[in-house]
Amino acid sequence: MNAPVGVFTSTPEGRILYANQAFARLYGFETPRAMIETVTEVGSQLYAESSDREQFRQQLQTHGRVVNYECRMVRRDGSIFWASLNARVVREQKGGTESFQGYITDISDRRRAEQKSRCSEEKFTIVFMSAPNCMAIVRLVDGVVHDVNQAFEQVTGWQRSDVIGKTSSESGFWVNAKEREAMVGELARGRDVLQREFGFRNRNGEPRDGLYSARPIQIEDQPYYIFILQDITESKRVEESLRLTQFAMDQAPDSILWVDHQGALIYANRAACSSTGFTKEELLRMKVFDVDPDFPDSKWEQHKVDLRRLEKMTFEGRHKRKNGQPYPVEVTTNYIEYKGRFLGIAFDRDISERKKYEEEREKMQNRLFQAQKMESLGILAGGVAHDFNNLLQIIGGNLELLLSSKYPEDTDMPRLKTVIWSIERAGKLVQQLLLFGRKAVTQRKPLDLNHEVDEAIKILERTIPKMILISRHLASNLWSVSADSVQVEQVLLNLGTNAVDAMPNGGKLLVETKNIVLDVGPVSGEADAEPGRYVLLTVTDSGCGMTRETINHVFDPFFTTKEVGKGTGLGLASTYGIVKSHGGHIQCYSEPGQGTTFKIYWPALAQDGLHSELPSSSDEPQGGDESILVVDDEPEILKLSREILETFGYRVFTAETGERVLEIHAQQQGKIDVVLLDLNMPGMGGTNCLLHLLAEDPSAKVIIASGYSENGQGRDALSIGAKGFIGKPYQMKELAAKIRAILDH
Repeated sequence: MNAPVGVFTSTPEGRILYANQAFARLYGFETPRAMIETVTEVGSQLYAESSDREQFRQQLQTHGRVVNYECRMVRRDGSIFWASLNARVVREQKGGTESFQGYITDISDRRRAEQKSRCSEEKFTIVFMSAPNCMAIVRLVDGVVHDVNQAFEQVTGWQRSDVIGKTSSESGFWVNAKEREAMVGELARGRDVLQREFGFRNRNGEPRDGLYSARPIQIEDQPYYIFILQDITESKRVEESLRLTQFAMDQAPDSILWVDHQGALIYANRAACSSTGFTKEELLRMKVFDVDPDFPDSKWEQHKVDLRRLEKMTFEGRHKRKNGQPYPVEVTTNYIEYKGRFLGIAFDRDISERKKYEEEREKMQNRLFQAQKMESLGILAGGVAHDFNNLLQIIGGNLELLLSSKYPEDTDMPRLKTVIWSIERAGKLVQQLLLFGRKAVTQRKPLDLNHEVDEAIKILERTIPKMILISRHLASNLWSVSADSVQVEQVLLNLGTNAVDAMPNGGKLLVETKNIVLDVGPVSGEADAEPGRYVLLTVTDSGCGMTRETINHVFDPFFTTKEVGKGTGLGLASTYGIVKSHGGHIQCYSEPGQGTTFKIYWPALAQDGLHSELPSSSDEPQGGDESILVVDDEPEILKLSREILETFGYRVFTAETGERVLEIHAQQQGKIDVVLLDLNMPGMGGTNCLLHLLAEDPSAKVIIASGYSENGQGRDALSIGAKGFIGKPYQMKELAAKIRAILDH
């Protein structure tokens, strides 16, 4: 009966019926008999908490068996120990009485070890979570994160819930995965990895510089490693900044001298050595008074007082070269208080050349002032002409609509025609204003613009970088123009050069020509355009594009976005002047990141058969009663487009943004027959609007209206699913014909 564990039988009420020797000794009794006679109720005499006995009894009676029920017990001497109970219910066949049979083991040592382990774990957790360094515990075999501390959250931006149970590859933590593989390989061989720089990403995906150490550890017999990270991004930036500052000071074109509180030179850069002729060692043995012959040491203390009061001073003076020759300098000096001492810094610029050219510059200023005055007058005239032309466009467009509703015999017709004649005359006066100030003597002759394009492209191909691809789409049977070939070439080269500058990393340059007939209409966008035949020259690049603010000044003289020394700001201004002096028109279309398109309208030479080529009254496009949705961010264009299309019988809706387009299209539920969509709009833009429209209704008929080229930006919209393209500026009849063609297709 000496079983290694305590065996017992008891009644449900708590009376011990049987106990072996181990059971009795476990509770401090010499014999089982002594225990049976002494213990009359186990719940109050053997259990540290009587509620444990009651819970144990209830579980036995409910389930018939209890396994590993752990609780605290009381020995005969009052000492407490932890025990594990296992028991079952035994029922006698005769009379149906029941008893509890089971065994008990002392688990005090295990519980103490567990408590000690818990305390150790709690201490480790407190240290781990409160450590100032960023720390993580990671499973070695698969890289799954076991835990991270608060510093990890603060440094990386990831919360514990974001990373625990996930691998670093899922979060993209390592910038270079091979660095992690190398670390894991060393850890797997039992080696520590100490103080190693690497790149990591925070939660926002921002790359950071880090310094890490890693050590292999065991958790529940599984290989893990503890990862300690220090974000050194800022310190590296400071270090890099210091190196760059030192390099910049050494390489600066101006002399830089540091001076201590007694006027001794403590630093001199290369420029200081080259300008004075002294070596650095020689300069560092000198004082500032030895370099500046006009600065006696008696003035040094007052200089420090003045500098502390003004903080920075700039003045002109003289320095002395090693050969004794003085030279003029512009000195900018400042100071700092370092460890309680005065330290001054002087930036000295040799202005010998500047002085030499000052007289010449003064002479040139008068001529430059005159040129600038003439250019300013030209800009003023152009601005007045632009505003006046906008008024003429609106007046002329509305008069045209008014005339279309009149009969020839109406009494108002003569007066209306007189007004139109006056508008045309005013347009010619405006044209004369636009030519003001341009003195170039032109030698015009009939030219084939395609030939001029070919010749200009040959020049560009020899001079521009090879990573820029030049392509051309030149119309056959192109009309001739009367122009100066040299100036036409200058226009092409100016536009080509600007396009190249906009594509520093390479791109595409597209040159196109085609014949076009303009009539006078408000939709054309060319208020001062004379009706007739033109040759349209289009130059498109895939470069960085321009903002609207830049476009507003793109033709201004001396306006440039290039860095100093790389542009005069006269290229596009002269292009504008040449085109205008030839009676032509130039327009610029651009958006940031979308490239740029220039359109130039050259007046075509009058030829026989002109009338047969111009639209006749019999060529009037047919209207209809369909629904048209016109989309443009210019209110005047929307208003006049509505009136024109309504004269052709169409039902017209208008919208100024892509978002409004989608609302109207959804409201009408398939009743919109054609959408005339401008690509350049605020908000979601034309391209995104087109994508949403086609996603909602793949059969939608959309015509793209854009100032960009059909073979350039327009091609993308057509490839997405637009049914047609019409280039801005377009004519009323051209628009009506395009809409009718798309509807009838």
